[in-house]
Amino acid sequence: MARLTIGGSAYKRKSGMFQALGPEVYDAALGRRRRPSLGTYKTMAEADDALKTFDQARKNSNQYLTAVDVRAQRLGDFLDWWLELLEQQQRVGKLAARTVEGYRSAVELHIRPALGHLKIGDLNHLIVHAWLVALKEKKGLKDRTVRRLYRTLHVAMADSPLSENPVALPKRLRPVVRDAKVVYRPRPAEIQQ
Repeated sequence: MARLTIGGSAYKRKSGMFQALGPEVYDAALGRRRRPSLGTYKTMAEADDALKTFDQARKNSNQYLTAVDVRAQRLGDFLDWWLELLEQQQRVGKLAARTVEGYRSAVELHIRPALGHLKIGDLNHLIVHAWLVALKEKKGLKDRTVRRLYRTLHVAMADSPLSENPVALPKRLRPVVRDAKVVYRPRPAEIQQ
């Protein structure tokens, strides 16, 4: 029964040994989610012990975050962790400094002050939509800026170990750019003239 409370699973292989798999975690080194293999054991009790040991080590090191950990966190704390992850990716050359700075300014100026106090488990599309409407109506931000802020929040939560993005909006509620510049594209006949 311990496997149910700490996450992960153990199952019997054809060889008669028991395989232990940790819960799905976000691995910052790989930049994606994965289920770590904890090895094979002779008995189910040994596999359970391996799961308990992994869970304790994970909690102590903060190297891996599970979905349960993320739902209990405040959004502001998660965004701090996410920005650190982006800086690591910048140092190894996966992200440009300007990209990281854009994400950081969006978080510090608009996302954290409005939503940082909420627990991630409490986020839903209604809260996010109300925040976007407030950005446009109360703060007077342009459509393009509101869309960029929403995309920043969406990308941050997509990098979490949650199976579904809690800030994903239905298509009809997504911010649309209405003030986009109209670009005239000549037709092939006009180009030939």
